[in-house]
Amino acid sequence: MKAVWLVRSHQLLSRMRFWTAIVGYDSRDRSVSQRIYLIYVIVFFSLWGFAMLALIADPLARVLPLVRGFSPVQVAVILTTAVLLADFLLRSLHYARRSPFNFSEEDAQLICLTPVDRRKVAIAWLLGDWFPVALPYWAGVVALCFACQQLATPTGMVWLQLPVYILKGLRTVSIVLPLQLALMSFTYAFGALRLQRDREFTSLQRIPLVTGLCLLLLAIFLPTSLNILLFPILFPLMGGFGEAKWFSAFILVVLLAASSLLLLYLVTPQLNLSRAAQESNFPLKFQNPGMQGRKADTDR
Repeated sequence: MKAVWLVRSHQLLSRMRFWTAIVGYDSRDRSVSQRIYLIYVIVFFSLWGFAMLALIADPLARVLPLVRGFSPVQVAVILTTAVLLADFLLRSLHYARRSPFNFSEEDAQLICLTPVDRRKVAIAWLLGDWFPVALPYWAGVVALCFACQQLATPTGMVWLQLPVYILKGLRTVSIVLPLQLALMSFTYAFGALRLQRDREFTSLQRIPLVTGLCLLLLAIFLPTSLNILLFPILFPLMGGFGEAKWFSAFILVVLLAASSLLLLYLVTPQLNLSRAAQESNFPLKFQNPGMQGRKADTDR
């Protein structure tokens, strides 16, 4: 596992250096001035991010009450659920055709052609991909939370209420991040099923399409049944937006995330990393080594 995380951490650090270089911070410089500058960058972008989310929340606060028959919080929960499910189905459809594990050429040489534990590789790549994907969800739900708070506060958003907004935003994020991790882990497990040794499961592509169609029909004709079916998603989100008990909602999403990670761990022992590398961004470069790796996987 140390070798897997060593390769993965170097890859993630190289990405981080790209973003820190944009703001003028040199991660290799250990001087006091650079550390002070890092604190300044964190504070500046935190305040800037809060201001941007507050700016986005203002038009949202005018739109949410326009949906008749639902409270603003219910509209926020429905909107978040729809986005999460759409991303879940689209990812599942994509991973039924291409590998969810995207390797660079260096990763392919160091990991895909060596007898490392496939389960640990899958977990490491999932966690490395999860946080960048989760950032837009974090920003979106915080903006919706701020909008709901504006509607609940007669005076609107003022800087004197900054601690209240931060706490409510953290409450919502604490639910959405593990919930999104649970859904993303499930899609990775779904994609890993297609990469079991040399077997092809072409029927997997139909599952996301049929699931999406069934959810759409239930939403149109049997919305009550859909609410029951989506309870593991709707209830935690209600807790995140303050309409249900937060602790119960948090326990539920943690269990969902743990179950999805366990599922990914269980379906990846026979994961063919050579096939995953062939479906990454450099298939031609990896064509010959991939054939050798496929043989190595078959012999295991």
